[in-house]
Amino acid sequence: MLIRVKRNTGWQGSGSNLNIYANGEKIGTVFHKKEVEVEIPHEQVQLKVMQFGVRSNRVTVKDGDQVEVTSTLWTRWSLPVLIILFSLRILLPDTQQKLMNTSLLLILLFTLLLLFVKGYELTVLPAEENR
Repeated sequence: MLIRVKRNTGWQGSGSNLNIYANGEKIGTVFHKKEVEVEIPHEQVQLKVMQFGVRSNRVTVKDGDQVEVTSTLWTRWSLPVLIILFSLRILLPDTQQKLMNTSLLLILLFTLLLLFVKGYELTVLPAEENR
């Protein structure tokens, strides 16, 4: 029994693969802008993906389904916001120490949030979009 997983996450996490899990068991990986066919162990499974602790929602899939993986709004904006915060440090030298402490606190907060907030969204594509 096979399903197809299509990765459309943009630049987010593009440097490494996403691990694909069916019922909590790793069954494959998908790389940036790729589509893979993976074998599922049962006729119907709960599917999710993870990358460095950042996880997705769970969807129920069955033989022949196609699933698209996209980034959530949170994931798309977290890194640009951090880059802007670090840029402020350069533009405002008088407040460099305060901004550095704030930036480090925000990095810690963002990292913790990525572990608790879903970073990827799985969508089972309608039958007419399946090839």
